[in-house]
Amino acid sequence: MVLSHPPSLSLLCLAVEYLLYPTGAVGENVLHVAALYNNKEALEVLLDFYPFLINEAILCDLYKGETILHIAVVNQNVMMVKELLSRNADTKNARARGSFFSPGKGQCYYGEYVLSFAVCMGNEKIVNLLIKSGAPLNAQDTQGNTVLHMLVLHPNKTLACRMYDYLMSLITIDKIRYLESIINNDGFTPMKLAVQKGDVTVSMFNHFIKRRKQVYWAFGPVTSTLYDLTGIDTWEDELSVLDIICTSKEKNVRELLEVTPVKEVLHHKWTNWGYKFFFLWTVLYILHIVIFTICCVYRPLEPIRTKMNVTIMNLKPLSVSMLSDLTPSFTGGPFHIIMLVTISMILRFAGSDGQTTILALALICAWCNVIYFARGFELLGPLCIMIQKMIFGDLMRFCSILILVIIGFAAAFDVHFQALNPDVYVYFSDFPITTFTLFQLMMGLTDLPGPPSIPVPDIIIFLYMIYMFFAFVLLLNVLIALMGDTHYRVVHERRLLWKAQIAATILLLERRLPKWLLPRLGIPGDAVGLEEGKWYFSVEILFFFSK
Repeated sequence: MVLSHPPSLSLLCLAVEYLLYPTGAVGENVLHVAALYNNKEALEVLLDFYPFLINEAILCDLYKGETILHIAVVNQNVMMVKELLSRNADTKNARARGSFFSPGKGQCYYGEYVLSFAVCMGNEKIVNLLIKSGAPLNAQDTQGNTVLHMLVLHPNKTLACRMYDYLMSLITIDKIRYLESIINNDGFTPMKLAVQKGDVTVSMFNHFIKRRKQVYWAFGPVTSTLYDLTGIDTWEDELSVLDIICTSKEKNVRELLEVTPVKEVLHHKWTNWGYKFFFLWTVLYILHIVIFTICCVYRPLEPIRTKMNVTIMNLKPLSVSMLSDLTPSFTGGPFHIIMLVTISMILRFAGSDGQTTILALALICAWCNVIYFARGFELLGPLCIMIQKMIFGDLMRFCSILILVIIGFAAAFDVHFQALNPDVYVYFSDFPITTFTLFQLMMGLTDLPGPPSIPVPDIIIFLYMIYMFFAFVLLLNVLIALMGDTHYRVVHERRLLWKAQIAATILLLERRLPKWLLPRLGIPGDAVGLEEGKWYFSVEILFFFSK
């Protein structure tokens, strides 16, 4: 953009050219050029002769929908904006929807509407002029975002908070509540959008909370403050602030669990009913898997003598043990365990011996699932998180590399052992057995197998040394280093991680338990002289005064 004003004669020449050729290279007309160069005098002359061009938009896909009012607002030319508004420039329907103004694609996502552009620029005079001219505060762009949503998305949070306060000073309290309740296409109100974006530094979320709180009473250093729970609590809200915190992929969102009143709401729910229900759930689950284990261990078996005169135990026929076989299927439990038991029953009715394998997997899953219940205890919760992160993070990355290494070396060993006697080198008789042997070698479970009296070819010893150095020394130590790094990060975040687990547990209980079992949090607004239909949560804060 050129900042200096070109001569008026040049602009008149441009005007003649644009009248002969109505639009330029990007679909702009002569008024767009005048506005772009901040030349108010030329703009007035052109509008006197061609007033019908005032609301004409740029036509190309890049800047589609941009009008001269948009340009004047972005240039923060107050006098030009005032002149355009006096000539009835459109403030309600003009929308800059080109790819240059699209979120994610363009560089200037300002909310399409003129007022949203002005708010993002932070110019209070222009914002005031536009609102007085009838620019709607509730206009939603293609993404469903209003002016308040755009302030949440603004990178300069200090400017955003200042503009929010200024906008709120221009409208009534009822209008404020209406604007704060508008949801965008993703189902987020402005406050919920602030949470979803992980806004925790100069936080718009904190700003929303501070404006919505009411000081109920004060007694010396103690102050009781009522916080509006609308949008924060999960009661009759499928996408509350707590839901967003628990499901967001933004790492710093967890820091909002330390913000008042979210911190107090979680503490109150957990200590009053969450811990009790979760403890009961834990006891019932452990009882369930104990019964399930007993049913599996004491299955109906009968002794059978083999041809080698050895007695082994085998399942009794289904007609003899129908009731005992059905017992494990009615013990309940998590979905994956129920599915494994169901598959086992199907195999049992089909007469297949595969049910033993399925039951073994079900038992492993059932007992390992007890780790899930560690989240409810502050001592074990961080350990549960650490195990989860190591399994699905460090171990998965390690295994993906290890598989490639083992397959490569197994193929190399198998090529050489194919020329040797398989009866002598039984641990390298074929490719699958060689692969398993290399896994044992890597874990240090065995030495290079083979009879000591028969010399091993030098090339195999060479491959063995390379493999042990690469797989055993290098990869295993890398895995240990990765797990050490995960342990360090989890230890330093253990309090927030545990609170996130508690929040997720509370949400799970609220979704599964019937409403009549759970007391509603807070105080009804009409009971404390506030807005009827809303609920408020009281937080007492003690201030210490020092001389």
